Amino acid sequence: MAIDSGTGSIVDRFRSVVERNRERPAITFRDYGPTGDFEDRTLTFGAVESAVLDLAAGIEAHPGDRIALLLPPSEHYPLSYLATLYAGGTAIPLAPPEYGKIEHLADCLRDAEPTVVVTTGDYLPAVRRMLRDQGLDGVRQVLVADDIEPGSGAGWEPVARAGSDLAHLIYTSGSTGTPSAVMTTHRSVLANVAECDRAYGFGDDTVAVSWMPFSFAMCLFIKVLGPLMAGGHGVYFAAQAFIQDPLRWLAVMSETGATVSGAPNFAYERLLTSIGAADLSGIDLGSLRTLINGGERMNPDTMAQVQKALEPLGLPAAAATPSYGCTEASLAAAKPVDTDYVVSEFDAAHLEVGRVRPPAGVARTLVCCGTATGQTLAIVDPDTGSPVAPGTVGEIRLAGDSVADGYWRRPEKTAEVFVVDADGRRWLRSGDLGFLHDGGLYIAGRLKEVVIVNGRNIHPPDVDATVQALEGVLAVAVYGYEVAASEELACVVETAETDPAAREALRKQIVRAVSRTFDVRLGGVDLVEPGAIPRATNGKISRQSTKKQYGPQSV
Repeated sequence: MAIDSGTGSIVDRFRSVVERNRERPAITFRDYGPTGDFEDRTLTFGAVESAVLDLAAGIEAHPGDRIALLLPPSEHYPLSYLATLYAGGTAIPLAPPEYGKIEHLADCLRDAEPTVVVTTGDYLPAVRRMLRDQGLDGVRQVLVADDIEPGSGAGWEPVARAGSDLAHLIYTSGSTGTPSAVMTTHRSVLANVAECDRAYGFGDDTVAVSWMPFSFAMCLFIKVLGPLMAGGHGVYFAAQAFIQDPLRWLAVMSETGATVSGAPNFAYERLLTSIGAADLSGIDLGSLRTLINGGERMNPDTMAQVQKALEPLGLPAAAATPSYGCTEASLAAAKPVDTDYVVSEFDAAHLEVGRVRPPAGVARTLVCCGTATGQTLAIVDPDTGSPVAPGTVGEIRLAGDSVADGYWRRPEKTAEVFVVDADGRRWLRSGDLGFLHDGGLYIAGRLKEVVIVNGRNIHPPDVDATVQALEGVLAVAVYGYEVAASEELACVVETAETDPAAREALRKQIVRAVSRTFDVRLGGVDLVEPGAIPRATNGKISRQSTKKQYGPQSV
């Protein structure tokens, strides 16, 4: 069933889906034990609504109250999200205290001022302790999602909400200072899900598999709300289970007949290191229609290797695909449609100064993210907002129904990022640099990530890719730091190499590779043990946290 953004609330739309699919499976959570054994817990659409009604009936909140979700990965997370909306509240998807820095979590809660916190019994002591120690006395109720009496919500009716009411606040994963939450209405959520449907073809035969944290927008929109709103089936397991054994991802997709899944590029690199000589004889990926690479820049070499490794397992040729989007607009703002993704080379020197030209010297290889799926997409001068000439790099801006309302209690930032043009149309400034080539969108970098070295515009993800390709490099984070009135690049590299001579040889190889490819000198290289680079809860490398932890280095 195609998803229509329409009007009304998420609850209205979901209840209509439940009526048509009451006995069909809606949610499965695979819970892995410490020895690798697992338990699958499946709820039908009818069982989901019953559980949601039971939980919502126990929420003591007024319409519009913020309700913080501090739950570990389990079926209780999507149930609690829906229950918050049924109760008329605004959901704040977060992780429980043990899953992140308590100080940052507490800052988010102070910013949002929730009146209710939903958690599970295992995390109740930690949540109560955090609320007490951090002085978060505005929370009136702590509700335990896995301790609700079945049937307690029988006859309870959801609180009526309009499409213009807030559905949730999502704190962006890159927050390092003052927390910043994206405000999204019911109408924007439904428009976002409709765009994901146009991009990925959700229907009642959809089986979406995800291990990404439920608090991440990519999981919430594409893997949870997408299949639920179409009458499909969402299958989930914890990010930690993937990190422990990436091959579990393949096993779950195979066993459930997954039609759609995806993750950021780093996850595919982890998967490739695990495949090696593993026995994959029982894996069948023939049901996959879409395997998304999104959330960070896609490395074409990585996906080519993934395609080669998974084709013998039945992965269809056109399944692997890039996807461009952002939390403030659409998670599927652009995607290749009915075609394989395209990889193109451009002249690196010209790209540095904002021109798109065929390679005449050193080339940069970029992946085409396809065309807009429903929003209006424009490439403009970041200073003036005027459209750039063809063959020019500019800032990507998006307009449409799925664009968020702004940032919670951040009017200045909202005015800076959400702008109105002379015709009265509202646009999101994505902060991404890109260009159109043969009708397709290419991402060139981030406005704020650009490091200016000797007058050269260097994009750290490009340097990451160069270093990552070297033998012995397990993971890498490149960042810029200020030296007097200029900037230099530093590089932190994870390696399993312990021999001093081999480590020094790798260090020199890294310096030479960066110098040869970008014609800049690395200001510092630090070789660290596997796992030492800071990561977010989903395993994605945090460039800013790495910079904060390691600072300037020396070659």
